[in-house]
Amino acid sequence: MNSKIDRPRRSKAYESCLATYVNINGMEAFTLFDSGSSTDAISPDFARVSNTRIHTLDKPVPLQLGTVGSRASINYGVKTLVEFGNRVEEKYYLDVVNIDRYDAILGAPFMRRFGIRLDFESNLIIVSDMAIRALLPEEEATLLRSRDARRDGGENRQAH
Repeated sequence: MNSKIDRPRRSKAYESCLATYVNINGMEAFTLFDSGSSTDAISPDFARVSNTRIHTLDKPVPLQLGTVGSRASINYGVKTLVEFGNRVEEKYYLDVVNIDRYDAILGAPFMRRFGIRLDFESNLIIVSDMAIRALLPEEEATLLRSRDARRDGGENRQAH
């Protein structure tokens, strides 16, 4: 029989992921670095505001999330300029996926190609030998409040 336990409370800093801005097609994208993701993705909204040309895939690809029964499919992709730190890729492929909260998610493929290391202790994203500070939880919260205010105020949604 299952007994009950309390879920531990953790500080925002302790729970925070590593995210920062990445230049995608000439525009700063609020980007999550997710080492558990086997895909790199951009949101349709960010693709639109950054004037990134979206292409239909020949064959849809299943998108399996980390929970049982959570399935979607990837129907679109882009090849676009991605700049991060001292690395530039002119035609990097990204899936176009409905992403919550972020403009883009860069997973294991991007991190392997660009030589990215995540340093949670120092809150750094390291590319080659360049250390880039990830956004602090309060910086992310301010960014998200600003987005919500623009959206609720009837203004066009802007990326970051």
